[in-house]
Amino acid sequence: MTPLSPIVSPAPVDAPGVSVSLLLPVWNEAGSIARTVAGVDEALARIVPAFEILIIDDGGRDGSSAVAQALAAKNPAVRLVHHEPNRGYGAALKSGFLAATCDLVLFADAAGQCDVARLDRLALLSRAYDIVCGGGVARRQPPMRTAYFKLFNRLQAALSATDLRDAPRGLKLFHRESLLNLTPVAVDLGASATRRQILQQQAG
Repeated sequence: MTPLSPIVSPAPVDAPGVSVSLLLPVWNEAGSIARTVAGVDEALARIVPAFEILIIDDGGRDGSSAVAQALAAKNPAVRLVHHEPNRGYGAALKSGFLAATCDLVLFADAAGQCDVARLDRLALLSRAYDIVCGGGVARRQPPMRTAYFKLFNRLQAALSATDLRDAPRGLKLFHRESLLNLTPVAVDLGASATRRQILQQQAG
């Protein structure tokens, strides 16, 4: 069975200078998309001369796609990538990554777990590093969820021989060309952002 291709809105006109593609994978997050897009749009406009915001709707059923379409109609920097049916987080990242047109690719989430105030620091660090990670927002979480993230970080460090923290959440900034050259198999399989971070760090 041949997989369906994602529906992608037209790409914006190329702009000179540093450019960033921000990927926002969403699944049933209609209530938080507009707020997150407004925040990252304002932050990116202050930091880089050219950017795009790709909302990847992974087959949600709560109207997320309609919200994203409305945002794209009002803001030329916003584009929509739509999956039908749901394919999972890894596939959403893959579709967004392949649809990105800018030099730097930034992963975030649309549920308010990313701190847009850190975008300027990530952009500066990207001049010296191929991958830059920012942790999730430090806010109160249920005890079980807090325990999960602590356990995940410990297991990840032990199994991957890296010191990455808070990998499932927060911001991740990649050089698009570097990521393609380093992990073509991972990208082709739609691997998670965490796996890509580990591969990048292990490669030095």
